[in-house]
Amino acid sequence: ITILTGIVTTYHIYVGDFTSSTTLKQTTELMEYFAANIGDSTWFPIITTYYQINSKTNKKTYASGKLKFGGSVRIKSDKKALTLTLNSLVTELLLLLNSFALPFDTNGIYTFFLRG
Repeated sequence: ITILTGIVTTYHIYVGDFTSSTTLKQTTELMEYFAANIGDSTWFPIITTYYQINSKTNKKTYASGKLKFGGSVRIKSDKKALTLTLNSLVTELLLLLNSFALPFDTNGIYTFFLRG
């Protein structure tokens, strides 16, 4: 496990139909609003109390920085038949990165939201 430091950008990947009802649309809007605004909240500084200890030097590295929302992509389930395995999700992420649908971000978090 690694503590993330600096600016961390989160990206959402929606797999399946998230647009067929008002509730689903509102759910994605809520998730994106949360991701876009949590970094500026009064709650977020709590993360700075978490740290990782280097086992060789015994030095603590504290979580720091900000969280920001980098955008989202949607993958229709009829277009891509994904099985819920780690390998298939990694493959799908690599396809999105290689097609420039999402940026390659070494300090980013890519989150899949799946709807069957």
